Amino acid sequence: MDSACPELLPDNPVSDIDTEAAAGARGFPLPLSEFEEYMLCDDRPSHPMVIVMLADVSGELHQAAFQAAVQALIQRQPLLRCRIKSLHSGPAWVPLNNPFDPVVWTTVSREELVQSWPTVQPLDIRSGPGLRIRVWCSPNASRISFELHHACADGIAAVQLLNELFAEYAARTGGPPVPPALSDADLLRALRGRSPLQTPQHSSEASSDRSTPLHVLLGKLTRLLGRRPVRIASSLQRQHAHAQQTAQQELRPPGAASSRKVHTVAVPPERFPAIFVRSLPEDLVRKLRSLAVSHTVGLNDLMLLRMLTHVTTWNRQAGCGTNRTWVRIAVPVSMRDPRSGVLPACNLVSYALLTHRMQDCREPQKLLQQIHDKTVTMRSGRDGLIALKIFRLLRRVPCGVRAFLSLWPCAGTLVLANVGNVIRRCRIRLPLDQHRWVAGNLTVERICGVPPVRPHTLVAIGLTEYAGQLHISLRTDGTQLTMEDSEAFLDGFVASLG
Repeated sequence: MDSACPELLPDNPVSDIDTEAAAGARGFPLPLSEFEEYMLCDDRPSHPMVIVMLADVSGELHQAAFQAAVQALIQRQPLLRCRIKSLHSGPAWVPLNNPFDPVVWTTVSREELVQSWPTVQPLDIRSGPGLRIRVWCSPNASRISFELHHACADGIAAVQLLNELFAEYAARTGGPPVPPALSDADLLRALRGRSPLQTPQHSSEASSDRSTPLHVLLGKLTRLLGRRPVRIASSLQRQHAHAQQTAQQELRPPGAASSRKVHTVAVPPERFPAIFVRSLPEDLVRKLRSLAVSHTVGLNDLMLLRMLTHVTTWNRQAGCGTNRTWVRIAVPVSMRDPRSGVLPACNLVSYALLTHRMQDCREPQKLLQQIHDKTVTMRSGRDGLIALKIFRLLRRVPCGVRAFLSLWPCAGTLVLANVGNVIRRCRIRLPLDQHRWVAGNLTVERICGVPPVRPHTLVAIGLTEYAGQLHISLRTDGTQLTMEDSEAFLDGFVASLG
């Protein structure tokens, strides 16, 4: 356990917020919400708490118009102009003193573009902004990597920011003007009440659950710590299992397999892909949706079932886990409600945990119904509120959040985040061509994204539906899974859907 808590130690008294000259300074410092502080505490250079959104566009991307659109977006979004500062009262958002350009622009050939992917890199939200945009531009096609610190935004907010960025770009390349944003004063006023624990405006069922007794919270916390989920089998474990199987097939004497050299290929984080993507065609998506309807469940329920089954198969192949082993999927839950429409980009998410034993996969119909019942509860907001209340309780204890994270090494076997239909999530309507956004002289061909991973949670999956296709994005812990095994995991999951 850490002996010091950097997030609670005040910075040196530099004048980040001492002058009212900073834009919007009257609304600052802005205390972090429960989940924003969790994202800050769980951020590590080796496992950066960074969302990666990827947009592939066709058409000639004009650099000057794009960079102007980025600056306009930053001016519309207060938290993109902030860093996090540790104050005596706790960590808080404070405005940056100087303008910044988050765009890293690289000109590539069309052949190089196909091989251009963002790599795992942190964003130091304590010293600078939580935004980085990498662009690989080739003639008539480009790839845009939109990277956000998770304290700044959740997956839905990240999609909405991309929507605003393309709207700003369209306005500079022959498209319609962008609807005006609210004033900074109004935006900051809305942000001050952004925590779901500050408002009774979720469902009435969730609202009645806000006064959860302390013993109930402690009981849930105890069960959470007691049900230790299995990790995804690492590349090293898979190679050990393969070596043992080979030794048995060759009738080697006992112990021979253990003497064989087993190794993985270590790739530095800055060279490891931050996202792997596979896209399901429209006809397969319709087939999966029809299958879900035939079982009176949602498409997301079916995806969760297939993922539980895939993880169980993956781990059994490596000899990791038994019938009684717990598999846990951490599912981000949006805590938005009707008042959230006026909020700028921020993190309004919590977690619900789907926990089952490996043996449950033997009865898929029964398991699917259990998953459906759980997701109904997730949508009510109750599970998300419980998670936020636990973090609020931990914040009352010095170093409580950080201590909890050190005691909870494996929060989940994996994360599965489903943003849903991208176009329906967004506030600004852009013209469409075959269900694809038209942003001025560009057509947005694909949008996908993935949440971060943390130590011992080796896999995160992001689902986005765009232009009729379902894009499945993967991020893995490159210290535990090789690129080959990462792609094998993703391909195995995709195969289970076909």
